[in-house]
Amino acid sequence: MVKQRWSKAVLPATLLAALWSQVATAEPGAENTAPAAGEPAPALASEPALAAQVAFPGLDPNSLGALSIGHPHQGRLMNGMRMPEGKYWTVALPDYAYGTEETIAGLMRAITLVNQRIPNTPKVVIGSISKENGGHFPPHKSHQSGRDADVGFYYNPGFQIAKPANRENLDVERTWELVRTFVIETDVDMILIDTKVQRLLEVHALRRGEDPLWLKSLFHGNGSPYTALIMHAPGHDAHMHVRFSSPVARQRGKSSYLTLVEQGHIQLKKKELRHRVGRGDTLTGIAEKYHVSVDTLLKLNQLESTRIRVGQALVIQQPEHLRGALDPIVVPKRRLPDSDAHALRAASLTAASDSPRPSVSATPPESAASGTTASVPSRVQE
Repeated sequence: MVKQRWSKAVLPATLLAALWSQVATAEPGAENTAPAAGEPAPALASEPALAAQVAFPGLDPNSLGALSIGHPHQGRLMNGMRMPEGKYWTVALPDYAYGTEETIAGLMRAITLVNQRIPNTPKVVIGSISKENGGHFPPHKSHQSGRDADVGFYYNPGFQIAKPANRENLDVERTWELVRTFVIETDVDMILIDTKVQRLLEVHALRRGEDPLWLKSLFHGNGSPYTALIMHAPGHDAHMHVRFSSPVARQRGKSSYLTLVEQGHIQLKKKELRHRVGRGDTLTGIAEKYHVSVDTLLKLNQLESTRIRVGQALVIQQPEHLRGALDPIVVPKRRLPDSDAHALRAASLTAASDSPRPSVSATPPESAASGTTASVPSRVQE
């Protein structure tokens, strides 16, 4: 577990302002609509800009920024940022909406761009991201390192949100645009959506003139379904699960991990081993072999000196390190559509967006509106 909370872990005003003030370079055309005055789409912070904030291990952990440590299924989050409420989204569970800067910026950017491209888009619901310090988050299997986010679908006017999507109630145009924007405008490892909803989105995308080979890569993979970017998971028929790559926060976590463990900021479970002393063994050599100190072996085995005898059984305690904490960090290359198909689709979207849409409230169902969030699909098994 994380030993202590190092910061209030709410998105600082300075960082929030920076996210909203930076605008990505846009090419001419409807697909890169200029942001409305005073409301730029938050650009993703560049890796060099964020990397400049990374401190060397041993400094105050609070100075490191958000750290995503370990695997999403067995990880931790330190100095996480909380997803703020926004004009275009509703945060269903604020106490469980902590993530890396890259995760928060990715969500804000994608949702904002959808609203800029398609007028009168209702608010979308943001569900679970991670707990403030990450870690085990039942009933989720993942959501432990600040990189996973549950995002609701858009629904047609007159239909209740947070319900299993189907051909009648799903606003397929806006939902596809959101999925598409996550894929093209942010760095994601995967998106989980129920197969039945995937089919609705894929058929719609084909009708809108998207590149068929690109869609095949997204929904079916290149030669194997395991290479698909959009995959099936039970319980994801009323929301999507987006996993962001978050390379900067992961690099911070990887670089600082061993020091944070050594200093006790991250406490790990320990496993017990027994070492049978052989000829030529020394306490110093055994300590080096198991990466523990001689003092630790003396105390653990109640030894008064470093003298040991052949055949003696020594108790060794080793930490169970977080899975993936020191793994190489790989950011998948963004899967972009063919440029010609991309341009045709942009023109099609421009024409379609000229027609106004009746505004629809994104207020959660009655139980959520009255103060509970039980009907918001933010804590499903995955």
